[in-house]
Amino acid sequence: MEVTNPGAPRTEPIRAAFYVDWDPTSFTALRQNHAAIDLLIPEWMHVTTADGRIEHEDDTQVLDWLRNTGIKLPVMPMINNFVSAGQTWRSKEVAQFLADPKAEESFFQQIGEYIGARKFPGVVLDFEEIPQTSQPAFKTFVAEFASRMHAIDAKFLMTLPASDDSYDYHFFGQTSDIIILMNYDEHWPESPTGPVASHSWFVQNLRQAVKVISRDKLLMGIGSYGYDWDLAHKKTPAQDITFQEALVTARESDSIVSFD
Repeated sequence: MEVTNPGAPRTEPIRAAFYVDWDPTSFTALRQNHAAIDLLIPEWMHVTTADGRIEHEDDTQVLDWLRNTGIKLPVMPMINNFVSAGQTWRSKEVAQFLADPKAEESFFQQIGEYIGARKFPGVVLDFEEIPQTSQPAFKTFVAEFASRMHAIDAKFLMTLPASDDSYDYHFFGQTSDIIILMNYDEHWPESPTGPVASHSWFVQNLRQAVKVISRDKLLMGIGSYGYDWDLAHKKTPAQDITFQEALVTARESDSIVSFD
């Protein structure tokens, strides 16, 4: 299996890992588990304004570490519409961006120069909370994005929510080289308490996905985080917590942690 050609038929699954620079444990986990990873997807680019300007957050720590150690790990940077400082998705701004051909052309020029200059094998699109009214424009944008990437011999991957009828899964599955199904957030900070992804919910989403997306083009996203609801004071929304924080909370509460 060639990781640099993720759309090709394969017998072994790709084991990809997301990386963020705002969590110091992310780099620690990368160093400890890089041998088990086939593809690294760092959150390094953002589009949060209607003009399509790309904000870069290249983590030289990761690139220098890969270079100095000689580790051959393909890197496909992710671009999203998320603002980590405010923990918000800029859906309104992206909707305006998708309706502006000049902004899109500026975006394509920026992304082409970025990928080409750094010799990355591809890019991962993670635009979330796209309004229903912007879905037709989003499909047009994705088709053009994939075409632009293929023109420079780069791969185009994109994320999709696990179960949302607003999205045309068949179209995106046909257009993209790989679909990363975000099979998590069955419950979320503003929802009633519950698991991030229960087994039955996870399997149901997977069964639905393979009906319209080729198995060779599907990666399953698994959430490694948690939510902490304050039931004593009935506070909402829940607090986002890391996997490590969830274990610490469980141990401090004398709870038994079991793994499937």
